[in-house]
Amino acid sequence: MPKPKKVADHLILATTLEDWARAGRIETDPYVTRLVDALKNRKNLAMWASLNPMEFLPHGEIRTGKSLESINHALTVLRNTLVFLPVALTWIAVSKATTAFSLYTSKNSVAVVNFLEFWQNGYGVLAKEWTIGRIAFIDFALIIVVIALTLGTAFLARRNQTTNLQAARHLDEARTALALDLAAYLHTKQAVTPLTMNANMATALRQLLNATDALDKSTSVLEKKFKEIPSHRDLLLEIKAIKNQIFKRNN
Repeated sequence: MPKPKKVADHLILATTLEDWARAGRIETDPYVTRLVDALKNRKNLAMWASLNPMEFLPHGEIRTGKSLESINHALTVLRNTLVFLPVALTWIAVSKATTAFSLYTSKNSVAVVNFLEFWQNGYGVLAKEWTIGRIAFIDFALIIVVIALTLGTAFLARRNQTTNLQAARHLDEARTALALDLAAYLHTKQAVTPLTMNANMATALRQLLNATDALDKSTSVLEKKFKEIPSHRDLLLEIKAIKNQIFKRNN
């Protein structure tokens, strides 16, 4: 069975860069698009090697928590609106009760009724939904809803903040790893300068020293093994001794 064809390193790196940019919604960034083209076609790599990927790679867009942020925003707007609703409802009820009280006193001039008592009972003039007891209960319910929304929006904001921090950390880790891979690949494509020549010579010398040490160790092991092998004279003496023993037994 034929082995699968190995994909070249520059193509793997270009694909990785494209996937990372697409995940962060930065695939149209000039640095990303031109570097992908340069990697795929292996052109002007010396120029790209002179640019630090850690500095030029853009930061990706955080995509997590968008729906949670929208819900939190809608609940915040609703809470801010409901804050003023109890006050508005109370003043409307006061207006309705005042109007009804004026109408009641004009028709019953001899009746002795204070405003709060009238607001509570209605006396058939003020509708029940505008009585003080009903309005107070509705205001109480609205305040409870406002409190619940305040706690809910605070919880959602905290959760969204934590989610964004985790997503930002993952994006930074992915960006750093990709930048290191790009730097490692492009380092070998740098233009020949005295600085890069010295660095390459130092690397080659270090590799040569490592190879020499490994060769010395292998040579020492071979010498020990070779010393353990008996010489031709020892083999002949051993064979002669065995032959004499066999000859004595036969006699």
